[in-house]
Amino acid sequence: MSSDGTLLTFADVAENVILIAVMGVTGSGKSTFVKRVTGSEDVVVGKDLTSCTKKPSLHKFTHDGATIVLIDTPGFDDTFLSDGDVLQEIAACLELTYKINMKLTGIIYMHRIVDPRMNHGGMRNLAMFRKLCGPEPMKNVVLATSFWSKVTKEEGLDREYQLRTNPDFWAEMIEEGAQMERIGDTRDSCLALVEKMVHKGRIRLQIQIEMCDDELPLAKTQAGEQVNGELAEMARKHAEELLKLQQELQDAIKAADQKLEKTLKRELTKSERKLVQMQQQQEALKADRRNEIRVLEQEFDRRLRRVEAGKKEEADTDLKAKLARARRQDRLNQVQPKKDKKKNAMKYLKIAGVVTTTALSIAHCVVNPFAVGSAVTSVVHLVNLFFSGSDTVSGDLGNMGSEISGEWSDDNGYISGDF
Repeated sequence: MSSDGTLLTFADVAENVILIAVMGVTGSGKSTFVKRVTGSEDVVVGKDLTSCTKKPSLHKFTHDGATIVLIDTPGFDDTFLSDGDVLQEIAACLELTYKINMKLTGIIYMHRIVDPRMNHGGMRNLAMFRKLCGPEPMKNVVLATSFWSKVTKEEGLDREYQLRTNPDFWAEMIEEGAQMERIGDTRDSCLALVEKMVHKGRIRLQIQIEMCDDELPLAKTQAGEQVNGELAEMARKHAEELLKLQQELQDAIKAADQKLEKTLKRELTKSERKLVQMQQQQEALKADRRNEIRVLEQEFDRRLRRVEAGKKEEADTDLKAKLARARRQDRLNQVQPKKDKKKNAMKYLKIAGVVTTTALSIAHCVVNPFAVGSAVTSVVHLVNLFFSGSDTVSGDLGNMGSEISGEWSDDNGYISGDF
């Protein structure tokens, strides 16, 4: 609750946060940039062209009095994930941050200046980026080139000119307001880029408007249709190749060529598996996570009200009841393997714990306005946990809760003691 008696929500804490997304192809230096700027040891940086960032992650730091959060994202040319998987993760993250009023201040799109040409992966990534953003937010986009120390001045200037002037590359985005910048190898260089974005206005990306304001499913968004179209074309070509393999196998059987028959059967199995994967990716795009996000928002609002009314005991009882129901549902549900069900139950229990901690942290802003930074940290932690695919949680919920509750006293009329 604020000083004028109004109820605090995620939006109240998030409205002053500077949120910047860092996007680009695998190996362009996204995670290195985030780690260099934030100083966070949680950022994993790849040592080669194999991608390390598999899910979006939020990293908070303060600079010149501003609370800044950077979103590290996987590229659409990811080593291990399909474009559909990457789109689902990025879209869900952008949807959740938008709904809790953490509106984007800008996007840094990174590209390796060492690349002599824009390959297929780079073009695909660029096309998807434009579908995600739309034309209006381009005034808050920085097109950043990295690895300048790895090229000669002449090579760098020539490639920079091609990026700037070629309509298939960055020319149209620059016409729409995007700016080109170079990223050096120092923290000061990276910070200078962030500083240029801090005072820009908030933006709404095309995919956020489509999913949040227009309530479209992911598959019906421009980005979703782009991925779905590519998958459909790949599946069509793959099905044609499959027919050819089947015909060649029949010919090998007739010719009694056992060696060729064995080879073709192996290739046929691989092709069938690949086709099934493509079809599964198309189906996955149709599923969305809006219900999960909606439940999380409602749960937060309920817990915040209970905390502010001093109903911690009631909230804890509710948590236990929900856990009991989740366990009963786990026993009844025979679809998932036992191991996966236990893993999911633990993940949602941890999310519930962080929701409560976040509510406490935000309510604490009443008695201590300087606690906003701690509240934002809790929000970032919650979002990262929500998108985490693992059953482990970075940080210690108990320590976080104790730290928050330890700062409160009965004199403030709020909760004291261990949480």
